Amino acid sequence: MRFLRLILLFAGILAGSSIAGASTLYTYTGQPFTYFSNTTGMPPELLEPYTGNDHVSLQLELAQSLAPNLDNWDAMALIESWQVSDGIHTLSSTSCLDCYFGATFWTNASAIMIGWGVGVTEDSPAFALMIGTWAGATDSPMYRADRGTIEFPASTTPLCYQPTCEDVGFNVSVAGAWTPAAHIQTPVSEPPMLSVFALGLLALAILWIRHFCRMGIRSFRNSSLKGDASHENTK
Repeated sequence: MRFLRLILLFAGILAGSSIAGASTLYTYTGQPFTYFSNTTGMPPELLEPYTGNDHVSLQLELAQSLAPNLDNWDAMALIESWQVSDGIHTLSSTSCLDCYFGATFWTNASAIMIGWGVGVTEDSPAFALMIGTWAGATDSPMYRADRGTIEFPASTTPLCYQPTCEDVGFNVSVAGAWTPAAHIQTPVSEPPMLSVFALGLLALAILWIRHFCRMGIRSFRNSSLKGDASHENTK
């Protein structure tokens, strides 16, 4: 019976278990914008302009941590989710299904990020929104930049006298900072083979119970027959 209880316990654990999958979260906080350009001619109540309070921020969830010695490596195959903000507009992998998103990285021998290029573009007939950060590992610091840009075609902005007009906020030369990678434990349903194994153990337990029940019934019948025979002999 102890073996039977162990089978039932193990099967119950397998039936309700899940496997924890680990992903890695990278977070970037850019420096405040220091340069601004607004050629849209749109008033602030229609278009909130960039200011020195705005900056680029990113959250990237990767299926695993970045490897060492990456050189302009395309990370799209590992990215599970992303969120990008320029302080005014926020785009994410769940809210912007038609966005174009790209991410490349450089790392050193210790897998520490030394360069990156991350950006997202949302295009629509009315406007184009672009948010990104660039800090190539081999580039001069003067080419490092965070930028938020929203463009409007002249047809949608009557005060615009160019083919397109834009509102831009950016900084150059001073890159932001990435926080240390944080590992996330995500519960994942157990593979089908574990479920099959658990069902097999349950079936084995049921057969074991039936076997003992049959043995008990036979033993009871035999003891009853022996009792009847003894009773007849005493007569």
